[in-house]
Amino acid sequence: PLSLDPPVSGQQRASFVMDPATGDRCADQVLFSSPSMKIVARVQVGARTGWGATRGGGTPSIVFLRAGLFECKTPTDYVFTDSTHVKCYDGQHEYRFQRLQDGGEAYTLICPNPELMEQLFGKVGFQVTCSSDIHYRHLELYRALHCGELDQLEVEETALGLLADVAAAFGACDELKPAGPLVRRRIQAAQAYL
Repeated sequence: PLSLDPPVSGQQRASFVMDPATGDRCADQVLFSSPSMKIVARVQVGARTGWGATRGGGTPSIVFLRAGLFECKTPTDYVFTDSTHVKCYDGQHEYRFQRLQDGGEAYTLICPNPELMEQLFGKVGFQVTCSSDIHYRHLELYRALHCGELDQLEVEETALGLLADVAAAFGACDELKPAGPLVRRRIQAAQAYL
């Protein structure tokens, strides 16, 4: 069974809310935050449901399901979601949700800033099946964030690489922008060291 007590490393704390539409209990823990993105671990606990009320809005995000099983409907799409799928939620479209089993779900949400989200995912669909390598790398990033094994630059580089690969799986053709100031400074420092 899923627990609402995700592991907490360092000073990170989980915030708990009750979903008024479903009665689900939800815990969000911010694992990483920078100007370009936020990475959130979410655990949502609840019973098996029928099709819920229409909902929408929220933060645009790339959603990796770590545990659970559910279905979503939009006005134009139906998606069955298990841990082999990655969702791209733009925060603008309405959807309905149905949980297929008791227990709940555990997600990792990578929430790029609006410019990065538009650049990588502005022309993609709602969900795609990704290779096991992408899921493995996501789980490695999730584990490393919980263990505090990566510095901010390593998290940013790893997450951007993961987002680029997910965008490629969606069939997006835009490329990542050149490295930002933080990355350029790190590269210059490494070059100077060598």
